[in-house]
Amino acid sequence: MLNENQWNSIRLQVLACSDISDWVSVVCSRPFSEVSQRFEVTLVKRTIDQSYLGFLREQIELGARGDGWTAILKRRLDAIKPWLGKELSMLSIAFDANVLWIRFEPEDLHVVLFESHCANGCDA
Repeated sequence: MLNENQWNSIRLQVLACSDISDWVSVVCSRPFSEVSQRFEVTLVKRTIDQSYLGFLREQIELGARGDGWTAILKRRLDAIKPWLGKELSMLSIAFDANVLWIRFEPEDLHVVLFESHCANGCDA
């Protein structure tokens, strides 16, 4: 799992973005020790492969879940395309049906993409 220094590096990058929700701001303003106690936290490493990029392209073409979802998939594809064949870490912070996903480079902790889903108020 992450230590406080790693979390600080990641969370400060997210907090520097102008398009974060209040819930994401609250979560990223807390120390990792508190985040890991209050929320369900997982960390996985995955190599970005052509099959996943192909899946995203297919879903974008289908547009089956509407324009909003298609825009999310396009943003995801654009962000992770340069990482084809490389490993990215994904930190997931969940609270009820609300989730924050942060994809980052595992060595230098550069945040590649973050996404959030806030289903029910997100009072963190």
